[in-house]
Amino acid sequence: MNFFMLGGCEIHDTIKWLKQGCPQHNFIEQGMSTLGSIYSPQGKIAEHTYNWYTKNNLKSNPIARAVYKEIVSKPWLKDVKENVYDKKDNWIIISFALEGEARYEDGQEHVTLIKELVNKPNNKKFEKIVQLKYPTYCIDKLNDHNFTMGWENEFVGKRYLRTKGGGWLDKLGQDIHDHFEDRVILIYTPPARKWFNRKFGVYHQLPKHGDWISWNTGYWKNRTKDYWEEHSWERTNRNYQGLYKGFQRYYPKKIHWIKMEWENLVGDEHHRFGKSPFHYDNKSIKKIGNAIQGKINEIEAAKSS
Repeated sequence: MNFFMLGGCEIHDTIKWLKQGCPQHNFIEQGMSTLGSIYSPQGKIAEHTYNWYTKNNLKSNPIARAVYKEIVSKPWLKDVKENVYDKKDNWIIISFALEGEARYEDGQEHVTLIKELVNKPNNKKFEKIVQLKYPTYCIDKLNDHNFTMGWENEFVGKRYLRTKGGGWLDKLGQDIHDHFEDRVILIYTPPARKWFNRKFGVYHQLPKHGDWISWNTGYWKNRTKDYWEEHSWERTNRNYQGLYKGFQRYYPKKIHWIKMEWENLVGDEHHRFGKSPFHYDNKSIKKIGNAIQGKINEIEAAKSS
């Protein structure tokens, strides 16, 4: 079977384990962005980005490609649909972990603030974008904290769960239903609450949600004690679970569900992409891989019975 996998680093890291543990299946990493970025209309930021990318012939530059994919081409779901050739053997595995990223939203455009776009000290990826002469218009817009918001913002939340069609979860369901029908697996990997330091063999508690999310874009700075109590890890977990339950509610077919418990997941303090509650250590990745493999075995057993 072919498994198209949509998600962030938690999916990227798990695929390596799955390819070794389930060599009889084909696991295809598609990457992903936030649903808001995928389903929102394009405007002047996209126009400036397109002109910069094409006029300077930046296709071979990985930093420029990442920005172009995020703002202009948004290829993730398009690639899945183009590569699905036999419905019976194709499945899709979806993680919504990336939905926790901060975004730029001005009422016209909605952009996920990936590292390449965030003007923050010692951000080498942003420095490279500046060296590539990324338009000042885009940099100034995307780093205007008046238009930066978190996914828990009420405005964003309503976009996910909007009824009568048009909501981001509903649109995702419509996009994948024609290609996968009931061959959908949702995997919920909650944010880890502690890191493991491999060098010293000790654990550290992770900071609160706003201290890590999207590189402190400025939206979470100088928040009050009441704000942090409102946006505790428990609240963050509930928000994530709400996305998964919302998608199940909107999707027209019964789908498969894998729920990892946060007590079993630990962040890796030395992860190659830096610290994040979704940059798990090797033991946690193995647990996620085992859970996916167990679900696949369950599906195969049901097919043969």
